[in-house]
Amino acid sequence: MSAFASMCIGPTDGGLTPSRLSRCLWSACSLRSYHAPPTPFFYFVDEQFPAAAARFLRLALNATLLRSRRALAWPASPRFPRAPRRAYTFHKLRAWLLGCFDRVLYFDPDVFFTADAAHFFAYTPLAAAHFPMDPAGAGHFNAGERRLAAGLMVIRPDARELARILATWRAGNFTAARGFSDLTDQDVLIAAFAGRVHPMRICDNFRGAHRPYHRQCNATPALHNSFFAGRVSGELRRRGGPCGSPLRAALRLAEAELSNNLTSQAHGYAFAPLDQLPEIWEDAKARKALRRGRSQGRCSLGSLR
Repeated sequence: MSAFASMCIGPTDGGLTPSRLSRCLWSACSLRSYHAPPTPFFYFVDEQFPAAAARFLRLALNATLLRSRRALAWPASPRFPRAPRRAYTFHKLRAWLLGCFDRVLYFDPDVFFTADAAHFFAYTPLAAAHFPMDPAGAGHFNAGERRLAAGLMVIRPDARELARILATWRAGNFTAARGFSDLTDQDVLIAAFAGRVHPMRICDNFRGAHRPYHRQCNATPALHNSFFAGRVSGELRRRGGPCGSPLRAALRLAEAELSNNLTSQAHGYAFAPLDQLPEIWEDAKARKALRRGRSQGRCSLGSLR
């Protein structure tokens, strides 16, 4: 059984902005525009997420929202004593809690689909693109030092695997990648999955035609960069459906909520800090899915304490 997962959580120092929210909703809409239900779609949000945007995800895209605290507790270690600016990226580790599913395609909100994403489930987890660190010097995909791209990956949710990831994170047993200014979840995942990554086809995670390893790509089912948002949103508007007027109306309402600080925090959702890892299923739809998975003997979702 497979599922999709994504998130929309802003940085601690800046929060969720209208432009970031817009990218989040266009990204989610691009998934459903090419892949309709019943494949479940889980979406991680924080207390700043506007209620209008939440309604759109639930009703128009049939997504199940799961709640994370925006103020992520950073596990200080001697090498990394303070939380980096992009600590919010670590919220995606919650996808490993979706233990009712054999495969989950996780994608960042700057990924925009141009075709049905179901073909990603053919990959063996953990599957992700392994890009050269220095593409100009490496010359081709398999040469040189490589960097796992955690913005689009196929994972197998498992509590024990998550425990290993968190142990790596808490101990600081990872290295901030050379040439990148901000520490992110990718650095931890590179260390935790060293030697265990199944490379994704290089054109399945398209970062830009100016990069040497992408110049020959013809079929690009996933465009992975925020500058693709305008191109994709125009195509999705032409396709119609929920990505047409319903999305534009939701964005107008949600942006008004953000500007007036009327966020979904007022709607009584429960929160759970990542480092305690309790069960985070939040709404009735998620609880029903959890019960169904357990009744089939396929669900390993649980707490790590």
